[in-house]
Amino acid sequence: MSFLKKSLEKRIHELKTSIEAQTTELAAYEQVLALESGKPAEAVPVAPAAIAAVVSHHRTAAHRAPAAKALPASPAHQGAPITTEFDGSRSNFVASVLKERGATGVTPHEISAAFAARKVSVSKNLVYNVLSLMFKQKKVRKAAGKYYHVAGKADAPAASPSPAAAPKKGRISEEGMRRIIAATKKRWALQRAAKGKAK
Repeated sequence: MSFLKKSLEKRIHELKTSIEAQTTELAAYEQVLALESGKPAEAVPVAPAAIAAVVSHHRTAAHRAPAAKALPASPAHQGAPITTEFDGSRSNFVASVLKERGATGVTPHEISAAFAARKVSVSKNLVYNVLSLMFKQKKVRKAAGKYYHVAGKADAPAASPSPAAAPKKGRISEEGMRRIIAATKKRWALQRAAKGKAK
């Protein structure tokens, strides 16, 4: 119990010291801000050394800080909801989303979010696998982490053969069927006769 008591007392002392130091630092920041804003500083006793440290720290940081770069304007579609309906095929849905976004492009994360919004479960890598396959087939192009639909022959879905275009199965005429039956009977008759002679 003695060890626990000493440990608690030590930790309480450390926290109190830390809180006092932070309170002094906060007061110094507030006074410097008030002076910079042209407002009267509150009458909080702060050591001049603390104020000097705050000013020195921020002047140094201002010299070191690089100029802020202007962020590029986000495209019109970025963040816009995907309106493509899910038709039951995950691959078709990915292709439809790419067509919907067109020249704006879409990230794999946005496609995954669209699946989630429609409560369609997909494996972790499905979107990447579909996009990779489409990229190999030259149906999409990739730039800066986004995928873009490529128009042309490659985007046309593979047409399933129509029943009319399927090759017709050969049909045996009635005459042909009669010949086959007669030949089969003759063959079996010869086999039976050969067995009878063998006995």
